[in-house]
Amino acid sequence: MKNKILIITAVLIAINVSCKKDPGTSDKTYPTDGLISYFNFDDNLADQLSATPDGNNHGSAVFTEGKAGKAILLNGSGQYIEFGRSTFRNGNNISVSVWLKRAGNGGLYCIMCDDFGIWSSNTDAGMAISLPSTNSASGAITQNEWTHLVGTYDGNNIKVYINGILKETKNHPGTIISWVGNLKVGKFDAEFWGGSVDDLFIYNKVLSQSEVDQLYDYH
Repeated sequence: MKNKILIITAVLIAINVSCKKDPGTSDKTYPTDGLISYFNFDDNLADQLSATPDGNNHGSAVFTEGKAGKAILLNGSGQYIEFGRSTFRNGNNISVSVWLKRAGNGGLYCIMCDDFGIWSSNTDAGMAISLPSTNSASGAITQNEWTHLVGTYDGNNIKVYINGILKETKNHPGTIISWVGNLKVGKFDAEFWGGSVDDLFIYNKVLSQSEVDQLYDYH
């Protein structure tokens, strides 16, 4: 009888182990409320929600190792990605989440469209909003290291979170103007940003701290 119990127990353990997920996979999720577009850059330039046309690769940018999976690598000298959509906001509500790894001394603005600008220098990164006067909130980063940046705007305040932590709130009330055009990753005017970009999320709402945490922990 004891042997039978041991055999049954061993079988149940084996079944339980076989039903578990691959250790290399994650069951973590990202916020979906208000999500307009999501670009994971896993060997493609597609919006995973199919809401925005696939990106055009200018200058033959390549895919590289990302924060998770793959990322797009831009050389800071003529390479950029352009998506056929210019605005994503709901009124003045907009949020952007992205992983960045700046390299070199290229241009300042990493991501631009009619709604917002995401920028990073060698020491800081932030979100800019134009009303038409431009203002931004920012936080310190380290060059050549992956940094998670979230920027939000609600018509009154720009907030920037670096690696899940709120770094700055900048009062900048007004109505966002349309002045840049299509969503571009790696280019603004004649300047080109250099580095890697992964997991770009765009929301037409203001993300909460818990949602920022969820995005930071997603990878």
